[in-house]
Amino acid sequence: EKEEIERYQKEEQERLRLEQQQSQAREKRLQELRRHREQQEQQEIERFQREQEQLQLSTEEKQRRIASRRDELRRKKEQQEQQEQEEYFREQQQLEQERERRRELKRQRLAEIATERARKEE
Repeated sequence: EKEEIERYQKEEQERLRLEQQQSQAREKRLQELRRHREQQEQQEIERFQREQEQLQLSTEEKQRRIASRRDELRRKKEQQEQQEQEEYFREQQQLEQERERRRELKRQRLAEIATERARKEE
């Protein structure tokens, strides 16, 4: 019984360690995605600026188009970040639900062990 409890505790510790690794990996992936997206955004702005400069437009029109494009890219970036945060939140909720489910299973199993022990002592 004691060995079984210890085994459950070790399994739980291992699951928690794996969850932490997964969480860190997700966070790293999100950071890499953001960095990559920011690089792409900057390249897009620079490309768009070059295109606009090649056109024979007034300075005001060039700046207006560039500002408009920046706003569009900023909105797109904000939308992507919102989606990433919602996904991250959903993942965290799922992890917490899974943890709670395992805690409940552990409580049930420990109660079963205690019941078996009490029955054997009778």
